[in-house]
Amino acid sequence: MDWNDVDAIARAWSAGHEDVNYLVLTDDELVALVTALPGFDGPAIPGNRTILAAITSAWIEIENDGEPDDGSMSVYAE
Repeated sequence: MDWNDVDAIARAWSAGHEDVNYLVLTDDELVALVTALPGFDGPAIPGNRTILAAITSAWIEIENDGEPDDGSMSVYAE
């Protein structure tokens, strides 16, 4: 898993970090949580902040609906 696996990251996050409030999470905290996920083998920092926003959006969708929006946020160019 790497930074482009937005939906997979959001699902793993949702399953393992129920106690984290995504509404107040800083970018640095988000990076730390993502890079600590089992199976994450991407670089220590994402290519851009758009990826962080996409992960947070997908996570919110999962928390609210149980699934990411429509998969359109699965890949973001760096």
